Amino acid sequence: STSFKKYTDDNNRFTIEYPDDWVLAEGHPDSKAAFDDQYEWRTDFQVFWNDDDTLDNRSDSKVLRAMEHGLWETCSDETFADGTRKCTDFKAVTADSNIFYTNDNRKVYFVKATYTMEFSDYLRGQEHSFVKTFGIIYDGKSSWALLTESYEQVADAHYDKIIHMMKS
Repeated sequence: STSFKKYTDDNNRFTIEYPDDWVLAEGHPDSKAAFDDQYEWRTDFQVFWNDDDTLDNRSDSKVLRAMEHGLWETCSDETFADGTRKCTDFKAVTADSNIFYTNDNRKVYFVKATYTMEFSDYLRGQEHSFVKTFGIIYDGKSSWALLTESYEQVADAHYDKIIHMMKS
């Protein structure tokens, strides 16, 4: 079994438990925290805060479908013309889209997807299979987004750890 460390946000807005053999990482400039399974990551987990992202009166299924659509758009927008990654072959794993609850009984909307990624600056010309998980926790007029990206060959091994992080 894995043991976990607790990370507390610098502004004390959230805490999260992460595997004690993972490392604090540099994530996207907008992320509030990032955790990797190793320094040359195979799984990357990031936490984002979204202002003005309310649940409104949307049904759970509408939220999940919107999340899947957002992941599809993100993949289709990743091209070498616009950056260093090219994303193709996106598939939402709808059987794994669901809702669960955090340890303090907050609803987590959860979506899983697969896709293929090619990098302009890493093994150019080779395609890599990825699994992405995406959790959203609504917090009043805003939300927390919990995003992971895993190389397919390690995704299953890290899945329980990712869910533990989202629940914590």
